[in-house]
Amino acid sequence: MLDLMNAVQCSMTIHDSRPTLSRTRSSDLETHAVSVAIAPSTAKPEQSEDSDASEPAKKKRVYKKRKATHTVRKEEKQALEVQIKALEAKLEVLKLQALVQKGDEDATLNKKMTHNAALRDAVQSQYLLLAHTKGMMLGCELRHSYEVRPTEMFIRLTADRGERHETLKALRQPKFHYARQFILERSRGMHPTTEYFHEERYETPEGDFCNVRFDRVPLRGVRGGIRTVLDALKNAAFNAEIIISETSGNLTIREDDDLTEEDFSQMRLVTQTSRGILVENNLVHFTDFSRAGGEESYAVTAADFVDQDERFPYRPHERIRRDATAAILVTSHVDAKSSKEADADGYGGHTSSEEEAEPVVVITRWAFTRICRTEMNVPIEVLREMRDLSGRVSETILNCVRETVGLAK
Repeated sequence: MLDLMNAVQCSMTIHDSRPTLSRTRSSDLETHAVSVAIAPSTAKPEQSEDSDASEPAKKKRVYKKRKATHTVRKEEKQALEVQIKALEAKLEVLKLQALVQKGDEDATLNKKMTHNAALRDAVQSQYLLLAHTKGMMLGCELRHSYEVRPTEMFIRLTADRGERHETLKALRQPKFHYARQFILERSRGMHPTTEYFHEERYETPEGDFCNVRFDRVPLRGVRGGIRTVLDALKNAAFNAEIIISETSGNLTIREDDDLTEEDFSQMRLVTQTSRGILVENNLVHFTDFSRAGGEESYAVTAADFVDQDERFPYRPHERIRRDATAAILVTSHVDAKSSKEADADGYGGHTSSEEEAEPVVVITRWAFTRICRTEMNVPIEVLREMRDLSGRVSETILNCVRETVGLAK
């Protein structure tokens, strides 16, 4: 019995001692955790002090220059004004859409639309009147251009060489006068150094196929000026048969008595086409150079066909006759280069680029070509091709002039 009681007492003693041990262990753990938490916090200040000591001195911060307050407000005002204009335009569009959707009528809108419609009709009426006037002028020109030439002069050459020479010499001055006056009037209102081109092709009631060409070509960078260009034109006219042969691919030869002087010449050209058809030209050519100061100098070249030639008569039953009349005026102008820098600086002063200028030699040409009606059995398409060839010949002559004066084609 005593043994049983002792065993019970020992068991109770063991149970009472376990909580004490657990409480002791938990207190020890809490003490250790607090010490660990405190240790890092106490160590950090030492590390920061060491790092501050090791880092070099920082550079002085540079601050950007701030815009003035009035400048910022001005920019904001401009941006807001742009937004206001855009919103107002959008509002007008929305108002118009709303009126259209609702079917309402706005008096102001209707007034503007009526006014715009009236202006549109007036403009169209002016265009129609101008077209009507041009049509009447064109009809008159088509009826008379092949009958009355702008530099019209009846040319008749006898068989005697001396008389032929005197006839051409007498025609020289009138031809220069008519050619120059016609070119000046034809180009009135045009800018003196701008390029221009106009061409008309038509068939006359008599069955002739005509070509009228007017153009203006500026040549920049020509050394020697007007005289150099005139010599190039004379050289091209002297080698006309070579130019026609190269342009058309058809053999062209000269059949004349070599009546050539310094300021005038006569040439008779015969071309054989690929179809074996012969085409003949009988032309006289005049040149003149007027030397003066500055832009007053000019050169004139005039060409016309011979109406009757006793030494070299036309052969309508064997050859197709091609007539040509031309007037060329060569002038020189100073082309002032416009500068965009003056508009950019806002002061309106003269800049160096505005004062730069270069002399420009301008060639103004008018030419009339006619393939006369023939009694030979020749298709109309072939006659049209012969007429259209004159345009290519003019371009080839201009290219020859460019090459002679040292410019690119």
